[in-house]
Amino acid sequence: MTFVKKYAHYNESNVNIGVRGIPSGLIGKEYFKGQMTKQQMLRYKYLLSLEGNDVATNLKWNLASSSVVFMPKPTAETYAMEGLLVPYVHYIPVNNDGSDLEEKLQWARENDATCKWISEQATEYMDKLWLSDRAREDNIVIRNELANLYHEQFGKALHECYKRRTSIVD
Repeated sequence: MTFVKKYAHYNESNVNIGVRGIPSGLIGKEYFKGQMTKQQMLRYKYLLSLEGNDVATNLKWNLASSSVVFMPKPTAETYAMEGLLVPYVHYIPVNNDGSDLEEKLQWARENDATCKWISEQATEYMDKLWLSDRAREDNIVIRNELANLYHEQFGKALHECYKRRTSIVD
């Protein structure tokens, strides 16, 4: 929220930062913006990805887009191995409170070719992670291992539940 409060009323017309959703009373209505579709967000050259209580849920598709991602150094880790992302290779780093956002935006505007390269590196990272042949093979192995673990851990209990459920229906 520190970041949002700093830039929700930012006077530069091409910066659009706010909270999406319905105001809950926990924060002022002035910080809420209408929800944008991914298609609308992809019109922007730069995208901001912020962690909330956990991982930034928009980060994966942001990295896979042709936009340049601005974000603080990630602290949450998912299958996307956010800890392997490199500043100025996969994203443009900003301070957690956004205090350097204007400076980083100016840098990006002055380094368009480098930003294009950063965007390409981020997209390649996601392609290798999710879309490559190796990634598809790895995901099959992971799903099978996870299914086996679930079966070992919960199989007997699930079978008992299923038996009770079918005996009630009969």
